[in-house]
Amino acid sequence: MRIIKDKFTSKNFSSRKGTKIDMLVIHHTGGEYSSDVNWMCSKESKVSAHYYIRKNGKIYNLVPDKEKAWHAGDSFFDLNGDGKIIRDEKWFNARSIGIEIESLGEEYPDDQLQANFDLSLDLIKKYNIPIEQVLGHKEISPGRKVDPGNFNMDAFRILLHGKLHEVDVRNIKRIPIKIDGKELQKTV
Repeated sequence: MRIIKDKFTSKNFSSRKGTKIDMLVIHHTGGEYSSDVNWMCSKESKVSAHYYIRKNGKIYNLVPDKEKAWHAGDSFFDLNGDGKIIRDEKWFNARSIGIEIESLGEEYPDDQLQANFDLSLDLIKKYNIPIEQVLGHKEISPGRKVDPGNFNMDAFRILLHGKLHEVDVRNIKRIPIKIDGKELQKTV
């Protein structure tokens, strides 16, 4: 996996102030390459992500991991499953890495899916991110966000878990492992 650095740089970030990275948030842009990158690198937009993945599978690093990209916004999720939202379960920019996938909501090409999988797996290993904290934007901003659209986050987490623990997820017949009709098992 090759990550392209320094081609595009967003100025839309701030300090994590020592907060540990323990989440990964997946988005889709709702746009296309040139307008997406220009928008995320424009100071006026006040939005960014750490990584941007094109339809052809090219990965661009827009914000250094050590910095807080502005991608999750007003967000919350019951991370510990106790039915309550506490302070640490809100506003996830400081503790997360954001990945934006180029998409207008159409089917994701295989190269793009593979790049997202490889990058996510690499980041999970690098920062010891729990699989249950790999989340879609729509999961942390319900009713406000719908991305990543046409993307089965449960199946994605199962595939990541299988690869991390060397489990052959192809033998799991009861769980649909498909995104937009594509069997992701083939990409693992």
